[in-house]
Amino acid sequence: MKKTIFTILGWALSALAVGGLFTLAANLPAKGYELRFKEPVSVLQANSLSKAAEDLGLNLALWKEESETITTDLGRSSVAQRISVCGSPTLCFPAACLYGSAPGAGQWDGCAVSAGLADALFGSREVTGLELTVKGEKRCVTGVVEGKECFLICPDVTASDAGYTAASLEIENGNNPRGTIQNLLQSAGLSENGTELLPTGTLRQIINAVAWIPLGVAALLFLHQLWRLAPLGKMGRQVAAFALLLMAALALPDLLAALPRWLVPSRWSDMNFWMDLGNLAKQSLMAFGSLTNSVRDQLLGTQILAFGGYLLGLLAGALLLGLKNCIENRCHHP
Repeated sequence: MKKTIFTILGWALSALAVGGLFTLAANLPAKGYELRFKEPVSVLQANSLSKAAEDLGLNLALWKEESETITTDLGRSSVAQRISVCGSPTLCFPAACLYGSAPGAGQWDGCAVSAGLADALFGSREVTGLELTVKGEKRCVTGVVEGKECFLICPDVTASDAGYTAASLEIENGNNPRGTIQNLLQSAGLSENGTELLPTGTLRQIINAVAWIPLGVAALLFLHQLWRLAPLGKMGRQVAAFALLLMAALALPDLLAALPRWLVPSRWSDMNFWMDLGNLAKQSLMAFGSLTNSVRDQLLGTQILAFGGYLLGLLAGALLLGLKNCIENRCHHP
């Protein structure tokens, strides 16, 4: 009885953790990279960043957060964080839309509001098409995004106001993203020491890899059991083994191409490679551990905490399944 309970709980925890990890990874941008500036950038620096990103073929959005009082024509008001974006709003805040959609980069009179702000201002979340006033300007609500906090996302006409404290980019993770970011900062005349680099795309890859590990182990155990039960003679097993090895060899180039550069074993014998990789990992961990108090970073911090929770769920599931095996061994070998 105890063995059955441990088995059910172990598989249930493992399945919930794996499903949560895949969901969490899906909520992170696949090619995302975040920059946090220690000092707000000037107008010249903002324009230089935009120009350098365009030259490098990068999709860049500069943004900042400011506390504003938002009002409606009905006289209701609420204090909210205004996220002003120069570029694509969905790039800097990729939260799922509950209703409508986020405004486009050129939709200057539009905005997206959080579910919390929609409740505070209108008492409903189906508010697409309604108007609100921000700093004396009328804006039409184009969509409602997830979030209990009160915030709204507004495109900026130009970068003339500057004061941006963060940037979000789309960048290919397999082509040395950190080197590309360093080139971007140098081209714009910005110091890397004054910028925190957050490789959210790499974080998504790591979460996906962790989620696939238990599935891979389960698949191998299943194939091993099929191999043992398959009614094949000695010759049949040799032919099957050769076919599996051939398929693995054919799939290897595609597998290596899909891996990040640091996982490809071409430089694994180089100690400097591991030292550099360790330093990069340390820098990334420190950057994720010192997130700002912005709405966007609060969401990112929640996602990182959820990652830790799902990891604990996986470990707990593995521990319960291990206890089940211990009970089986004790029963068979008293």
